[in-house]
Amino acid sequence: MKLATLKDGSRDGQLAVVSRDLTQAHFAAGIAGRLQQVLDDWNFLSPQLEDLYTALNQGKARHAFAFDPRQCLAPLPRAFHWAEVPAYPDAAERVLRALGIEPPAALREAPAIVAAAGDGLLGAHDEALFEQALPGLDFGPQLAVVSGDVDAGTPADRALDGVRLVLLANAWRSGADGAAPPAAFAPVAVTPEELGAAWRGGASE
Repeated sequence: MKLATLKDGSRDGQLAVVSRDLTQAHFAAGIAGRLQQVLDDWNFLSPQLEDLYTALNQGKARHAFAFDPRQCLAPLPRAFHWAEVPAYPDAAERVLRALGIEPPAALREAPAIVAAAGDGLLGAHDEALFEQALPGLDFGPQLAVVSGDVDAGTPADRALDGVRLVLLANAWRSGADGAAPPAAFAPVAVTPEELGAAWRGGASE
């Protein structure tokens, strides 16, 4: 299924289900008002959202309306924890070699997990405000996941069971001190099964 959070004047917005073709939406208020509620009780609430998603795609949702991504917050506007991991060496090496650049030896080291602010994540159409002009400012697309509870030290294959949603993100970086606005997220988050064969072993193609 596809989920979005629409602006309603509050910090956390209003959860909505979005049709597969991204043309229609339906508020999920009768099931859950916020995405965090769904994450806290996934096994009980997600099947109800799936039923609404099916009805919406079949044109049977009575109060459907046109979906406007400009009215979206980040799917999860505030997260208890947000962490970033640089591209894994093999992916980064492929990109550099395609550009005719020899990858540095340091690239072969395991990527580090970087904790980032999750208290005010941006929507795709939100303004990114910079306190001042930052030298070396750059940005980059990311694949992000929203997970349920995953205990520290959980093996990678079992941690995949905790992945609830997948979405695209954009993060900024400054060559000076790393200062940048919070990451921005695509309007819609999808469950892994929406990706079909493109979602394999925690990677998306």
